[in-house]
Amino acid sequence: MSSQASVSSILSEGMSVLAHRARNAAAHSKPHRFCKANAETAHALSHWRYHLNQWVLDWLQNEGYTTAQKILEREKWSIRKKRDYANEVVDTMEQKGEIRALYRDFKHNLEAAREAKVGLKF
Repeated sequence: MSSQASVSSILSEGMSVLAHRARNAAAHSKPHRFCKANAETAHALSHWRYHLNQWVLDWLQNEGYTTAQKILEREKWSIRKKRDYANEVVDTMEQKGEIRALYRDFKHNLEAAREAKVGLKF
């Protein structure tokens, strides 16, 4: 599994767990503050997902992957060649420590969300 897939998988799994917990909280008639906390956490993570996408787009632009000439060049490539190239780009991101930094940011956001929920009591 590529690092990009790993980050996406972790993010999707985290959001699925939070959505499940929010549904479960509503189904079991827990106090409103718990549902609200779960919804706020899921919402914050959805914003992080948006910012992750923006960060990747900015990184690609700063590294020169999105110039008009390079985009036109890749337009002619086969799907397999595009996939292999995308994996090479992700490998480059990993070698430069970008994937680790993104994961650290995600982990920090997840921990902050968990800590915010810890203060809630019945």
